[in-house]
Amino acid sequence: MHEPRSDKPVIVSGFFAQIKFFIILTLLAGCAGPRETVDTEQADELRSVIAAAREAGEAGEYERALDLYMSIMNETDNVAVARGAAQLASAMEDWPAAGAAAERWLELRPDSQSAAQLAVIAALRQNRLEHSVKLLRSEILSQADPDASWMAAIALLAAADSDERARKGLEHLLRMGAPLPDGFDSYQRSRLARQLGDADNAAELAVQAYSAAPDFERAMWASHTAEEAGQAERALDFLRRAREHRPDHPEVALAESDLLRELGRVDEALQTLDGLADSPEVLYSRGMLEQQLEQTGPAKESWRRLAALEVDSDPDRHAWLTGLLAEVLEMNAEAQQWYRRVGGELSTRASLRRALLLADQGRIDEARSLLSGLRNLPDPEMVEQAWLVEAQILVDQGQADSAIDMLSQALVEMPGSTALLYGSDRSPTRGLEHHRAGARTGAGKSSHSRFDGLGPVQARACRAGLAVSAKGRRCGCPPGNCRPFD
Repeated sequence: MHEPRSDKPVIVSGFFAQIKFFIILTLLAGCAGPRETVDTEQADELRSVIAAAREAGEAGEYERALDLYMSIMNETDNVAVARGAAQLASAMEDWPAAGAAAERWLELRPDSQSAAQLAVIAALRQNRLEHSVKLLRSEILSQADPDASWMAAIALLAAADSDERARKGLEHLLRMGAPLPDGFDSYQRSRLARQLGDADNAAELAVQAYSAAPDFERAMWASHTAEEAGQAERALDFLRRAREHRPDHPEVALAESDLLRELGRVDEALQTLDGLADSPEVLYSRGMLEQQLEQTGPAKESWRRLAALEVDSDPDRHAWLTGLLAEVLEMNAEAQQWYRRVGGELSTRASLRRALLLADQGRIDEARSLLSGLRNLPDPEMVEQAWLVEAQILVDQGQADSAIDMLSQALVEMPGSTALLYGSDRSPTRGLEHHRAGARTGAGKSSHSRFDGLGPVQARACRAGLAVSAKGRRCGCPPGNCRPFD
């Protein structure tokens, strides 16, 4: 399905997790000595306090460290002290201290959105609604892009740790200032409801927003919220309304095609792509749908058109989709060739695919060597996938015990990995073997898998959890628990 623009901007709420020793030390280390012009005696005193705060933090005396930073925060113009105090206090969930420090940080750096965001959240966590709304209006909604500003405000309200408080804050915000455009209030309420996990309410409010002032953006939002609420037909209806607003918009047609395919209306999904100009996304989707309909000849013709396409923008994505469709069509030599062309962010995923194809050809040592190299990359997700793919290869070779041993080793290196836990779930029958069997035949039947009902083409594209839609989205579930377009 179409993936709308995210309404979750980056905010500083990452500090709200439970206190971890290394995080605290990092925050403490970030507070350097005074940089502003002060007399030598005062500078020495400030350095002494900062050093004492660091020592307290290293000893696990976080409250003392925070007290020391707060005691000098207003005596120095060094923003690192105020910033460190704000971040340390938020990590400790000391919201009064976090609020005071964040506002000092904001005073020293009026253009800091991180300071403003933390100040807002601290006010919300203390149930200071009027103050939080004042900060939202003066520091967040004053930014140049109104829609992005409201998205940020909604995300901050959702971090209030109380649904009721978040909703009250939004109502305060909506009542202040100039009169609002038609349906604007329903639109923002829908956004907040979605952030709070209230899918049904988000969908109903989105319909109200569209009814009050129909336009493309609101039609797309209504479709997205309807889909999240499990209202597929309504989602489809609003996609078609969006196409009425922008009939030449290929992204909407692709989204409609995806949804029709998910509803099992594959013929209609394919027809929706008729008339669209050739692009990597359109030809990839067309080829996948034709193969799903067992139209192998047309699917290969779509692949040939995709391979011949001259692409100026994002050639890596073009190569990735061309390789993926070739693999689904069991054109493995061509898939290998195109995967080698993939660079940039997609290159590691292409390398994972190449490893699986090498293993299919019996070139096990080459496949394992490639995967071993990928495990040296800084991306934890790709490292995790490299372990899982190699485990699958070992199972294919009849070495299930070795696969489990290897995943146990991987869990020592990545102890928080749910996917690795899934893959090593006590026996290969419950994890790896069922996944790989499903990927080979489409007949994997396991209570731990959603391969049930997938044919061999779909299941093949699911291998290693790397399946993508034309939009390039990936599921977050363990390997084997995805569909080729998800």
